[in-house]
Amino acid sequence: MGYLQSDRIGHGVATASDHKLVTEIANRGIGLETCPSSNVQTMAVRDFKNHPIRDFYDAGILVSVNTDDPPMFGTDICNECLQLH
Repeated sequence: MGYLQSDRIGHGVATASDHKLVTEIANRGIGLETCPSSNVQTMAVRDFKNHPIRDFYDAGILVSVNTDDPPMFGTDICNECLQLH
């Protein structure tokens, strides 16, 4: 991450299991692009209730909600937000 000087990370849900990495991402101001429906359908997370986006936000990480591939995952941005609500 430091070598590449990343300013954003896509599909970064796996970082939730590494508190040190979460802290580093927050401290560097790196944004995480989340795609909840994609994350659930690809089994990156178990379900919407267990999606780590709130944990990321609470840790001070810049987060965004995205659709990934709307036709493939049968979603749109409104649905993504509703699923997280």
